[in-house]
Order: sequence, then structure tokens, then C-alpha cells
Amino acid sequence: MDGVDGADVDAAGLADEQAALLRVAELAAGGASPPAVFGAVADEACGLLGGHFTALLRYEPDGPAVVMALCGADRVDHVVAVGMRLWGEGDGVVQRVRRSARAVRIDNYDGVPGPNAATARALGLTSGVGAPIVSEGTVWGAITVLGSGAPLPASAQQRLGMFAELVATAISNAQARTNLAALADEQAALRRVAELVARGVAQDELFDAVAVEASKLVNDEATMLLRIDAEGTHTVVAVCGGPVPVSTRVEAAQDDEGVVTRIRSTRRPARLDDVDVGLSVGVPIIVDDRIWGILGATTQG
Repeated sequence: MDGVDGADVDAAGLADEQAALLRVAELAAGGASPPAVFGAVADEACGLLGGHFTALLRYEPDGPAVVMALCGADRVDHVVAVGMRLWGEGDGVVQRVRRSARAVRIDNYDGVPGPNAATARALGLTSGVGAPIVSEGTVWGAITVLGSGAPLPASAQQRLGMFAELVATAISNAQARTNLAALADEQAALRRVAELVARGVAQDELFDAVAVEASKLVNDEATMLLRIDAEGTHTVVAVCGGPVPVSTRVEAAQDDEGVVTRIRSTRRPARLDDVDVGLSVGVPIIVDDRIWGILGATTQG
């Protein structure tokens, strides 16, 4: 009889797991925003695994992890909150997942070094499991569940891994939607400029339109359209934002290594990420196999 009861419990647990995964999968497939999926995953994982505290985290390149979603926040109120950056040092679940890129578990937090582990102990959380969220081949973040009392179920890592895959799908879908939206914006911008060309508008009007449309495609950063002059100077023929007025003529110094000089020498796009003021990225405009000008975005400090 005990075996039958145990089978019933296992079947019920499997049904709960599948139902939880299905609810999250439907959100992800339905185009829900990543934050909505993050919150659902935290809630479902916490309920399924019987944990007292669940966090979904994104790893930052410089070490810390950012809290993206929580379940059981009432237990850690004023200690951990969405948006908080957790320490990268130590040997807790968050750190082990990042180092190994694998699901991990800690059945006893006693003696585990690091500020995150110390916080867990102070909150009465004694065990934890975590699974990596892998996006585009890199460990984007982790899902962690911490509990108190008895260790979390032996199947916890595997179950968390399933949720982590759904989060990765949501991130990938969101990126795909962003890429599609950006492509649509680019095509619309090109169409609007092409229509001006077909109408034969004045050159100044066309140049202004190109600068404006380019600015829209780079998050409204200032843009500049330059004409390369025969004597080595270049002239500003259109701007959208930025401090340099139209008709300004600029002569590059001999030792200049800026974007304009690089494009003129290589005939290829160029960018500089450490520019305080000036052109930070640009592309050449080729007419009759020569560089007629440059379209670029500017940094204003």
C-alpha cells in the first residue's frame, strides 16, 4: 500500500512540475516580456521546490550578479531586492554556477565563505540549489532556490535546469523581436530617404533627411554627414543634434587617428569607443569608386 501511495505522490509531483513548466512556456511562446517571464519562473520554481526564497539573477561582466526577479521577498525584505547587485566573491550557489556553468547544490551553508553565504545564514537559509541560464553559448545568469531546515529535493537541480532553459528561450525571443524591429526601422528609414531621392528634392534637404534618419537608428544620438574635400579637409553638410554647425570645415592634423582619418585611409567603417567629443563611429559614402563623404554618430561628452 505504501508503494501505491508513493507512486501517487510521484505522479502528482510530476503533474505539478509539467503544469508549472507549461505555464512558463506559454508565457515565453506568447511573446511576454523577459521581466514577466523572470517573475513567473521565480514564483513557479519556489512553489515547486518548496524553497523559501528564489532569485533569478543576471551576471555582469565585472563580477557581481544583478537580481532580476524574486519569490519570497517578504522573508528577505530590506536585505535583497530586485535590481540589487550581489557580491561576486565567495563560494555560494551564485558563484559556483558562474564558475562551473552547471547546476550545483549546497546542502549546508555552514562555513561557506563570502558575503552572500553570510547573508543567507543570517536569514536562516541553510541550503540552496542553482542552475545556469545559458544564452548564445554564454552563462547569462542563474536561477537559485534557497531553503531552511532539510536540504532541497534531490531532483532540484534538474527541475531548475528546465526553468533555466525557458528563461533562455525568452531572452532569445526578446532579442529576435528586437532585431526584427530594428530591421523594420532600418528598412523604413531607407524607404523614406529613397522616396526623397526619387522625388528629386534639393540636395540640402536630402542630406538633412539622411542625418535625421540615421539619428533615429542609433537611439537619437547626434549624427553628422561630412563631405570629403580634395585638399584634405572635410566639410559638415548636415547634422542632427550635436554642437558642430553645417558648413564647418575641418582640417585633420597629421597625427590624427580619429574615425575620419581611419575611414579615409581604409575605405571601411570605423569606430572609437574612448572618444570624449567628436565622431565615434562612421561609415564611408562611396561615389564612383571614391570616398565622397562619411556618415557618422558623434559623442558629446
